[in-house]
Amino acid sequence: MKGTFAWSKYDFESGKFEYFVEKPNQKITSVTENRNLKMEKPTVVTKIGKKEFEKYIIK
Repeated sequence: MKGTFAWSKYDFESGKFEYFVEKPNQKITSVTENRNLKMEKPTVVTKIGKKEFEKYIIK
């Protein structure tokens, strides 16, 4: 998907990696409980597992 970024973060204290992906937000607006429109962030950052992360970097 165009505009998608994947990265990893290494925690030196625990000695472990964390993996993330940032994708464009397909849902630009939403409706609140009070029936007001809410503008969403342009991108969504999600924590992912190593196997999914490898799908993005091995292409």
